[in-house]
Amino acid sequence: MSAKPHKWGYKRFVLCRASGFSYNFEVYSGSENQPKFRSFDEPDLGATSNTVVPLCRAVPSNLNHMVYLDNYYTSLSLMSFLAARGIFALGIVRRNRIPNCKLPSDDQIKKENRGTSSEYICSFDGVEVTSVAWKDNKNVCLLYTFAGELPKGSVKRFDKKEKKSVEIQCPNLVLEYNKHMGGIDLMEGLIGRYKIIMRTRKWYMRLFYHLLDVILVNAWLLYRSVAVQKNQTEILKLAEFRAEIADCLCRIGTKPTSKGGRPSDVEIKIVQEKKRSTTTPYIQPKDVRMDGRSHWPLYTKTRQRCKFPTCKYCSQIKCAKCGVYLCLNKNNNCFMKFHTN
Repeated sequence: MSAKPHKWGYKRFVLCRASGFSYNFEVYSGSENQPKFRSFDEPDLGATSNTVVPLCRAVPSNLNHMVYLDNYYTSLSLMSFLAARGIFALGIVRRNRIPNCKLPSDDQIKKENRGTSSEYICSFDGVEVTSVAWKDNKNVCLLYTFAGELPKGSVKRFDKKEKKSVEIQCPNLVLEYNKHMGGIDLMEGLIGRYKIIMRTRKWYMRLFYHLLDVILVNAWLLYRSVAVQKNQTEILKLAEFRAEIADCLCRIGTKPTSKGGRPSDVEIKIVQEKKRSTTTPYIQPKDVRMDGRSHWPLYTKTRQRCKFPTCKYCSQIKCAKCGVYLCLNKNNNCFMKFHTN
């Protein structure tokens, strides 16, 4: 979850997965945080936390779902509210938002070695909330209700003194945060590659086209997920997927037209393989046979073998366009089968 300001003057709050799929969003206009926009069972958690609560209404309760937050939203009251609904949370927090904070201050942690961490468990409104301070390039404070500091892992960081990358200790919840946070950044990156550019000063038009971009990215992520599950070898890229969507939308309401001109080389090769001798009449390609245009039966004086594959009879009926003899009587209707199957 993150907030992204835009140059046309509005800010939106988005609930995303780590894959970049957008579940829910809210356009900030300065009035959503007022109490009249909240449900009767939603307390006033502050201006920033009140934006998280409406986005999490669609998250099922008591099913071990997890929400990852950045420091703009994280607070003790929000952690307690989500935990009461059975939703776990993890987020970076600003140290001044933790009342009576027992974590080491910035001046104290500067004296420690890189990778040092400390943990403190407290109870807020009957909910156990754990806070952790970890020294990376600077002091990082986190609040969580499901993960722990242990088991500790390791991350690579560049050491200026040794002038190379070294491994330092890292709490488990930091690894969890880095693994699942960043969905909004990934979504922004996918949108920015092939963004719909609309030069207008009307903010609602820009918002409309931005929502179209979000829909297309969500659709492509779902398509890619299904294609991976089905072990498809050829998966459309985002640009190709958007082009296919645009082509399909442009074809809505139009009737399919037959392909004119000379048949493709593949169709010619298939026809040539089916020829048994040079005297066999030319069989039109499938696209020509089924275009439904000018296929009129003509009665001739000569009789030839019916050209429908499973028919063994002779006929005096000839197709005016295809130039082949086909049965057309009360017992056999090869003429219709030839132009429909």
